[in-house]
Amino acid sequence: MNDLFIGVVFYFAFMFFGLLFLAICAFWYISIPPFCIYVYFKYFRKEGKFEARVF
Repeated sequence: MNDLFIGVVFYFAFMFFGLLFLAICAFWYISIPPFCIYVYFKYFRKEGKFEARVF
């Protein structure tokens, strides 16, 4: 019975960390492209056409 309890605890802990990791990855992939576009329009538009051509 003790081993079963430890197994259930490990299962829920791994499931929690997996969901947390998935949420962080989803937030990362959703938030990074708009941030890159924002930085691109904020900084590289003013500098000139050479930096704009790099992207």
